Amino acid sequence: MDSNNSLICKRVKKIVRKFDTNDPFEIAKESNIKVKYFKDVTTLLGMYTAIERNRFIYLNSNMEEYMMRMVLSHELGHDTLHRHLTKSNPFYEYELFDITSQAEYEANIFASHLLIDDDEVIELINNNYTDVEIASFLNVNVNLLIFKMNEMNRYGANYKLRHAPKGNFFKKIKP
Repeated sequence: MDSNNSLICKRVKKIVRKFDTNDPFEIAKESNIKVKYFKDVTTLLGMYTAIERNRFIYLNSNMEEYMMRMVLSHELGHDTLHRHLTKSNPFYEYELFDITSQAEYEANIFASHLLIDDDEVIELINNNYTDVEIASFLNVNVNLLIFKMNEMNRYGANYKLRHAPKGNFFKKIKP
């Protein structure tokens, strides 16, 4: 899994360089991915599909802006890493932030690398902020930050994490 994780990190860095931004809305636009919104679904936060070379990400319009950025980043991870899964089933269901599924785990890693800058995390840790405070400063859910810090530990950091990311944390979020 480690080599795959480093490939995900490299792909994210390549995308950020290509588009000169880590803004998931701008990346989706420049990648010709159509972002659509739905408001009548109460539990689904986001969905990715590709139909005949047309790529779509659907977002629940009832989410706060920071949550839309996280969900969109996660779905961009599916576009980048798992587009092939939609060939056999264009409405392949992904369960957001499920760490028991390889595809979901990889999309989480993708989102954490896209939205969270290593240097910012390091600076905030060096200033003795907790993971909850860092997540607040970076405007992400603490579980996504923990995914990022776990990745940073894989690459040589030695951050002591108070808890593991909860795989179902997105399920508990109400749009």
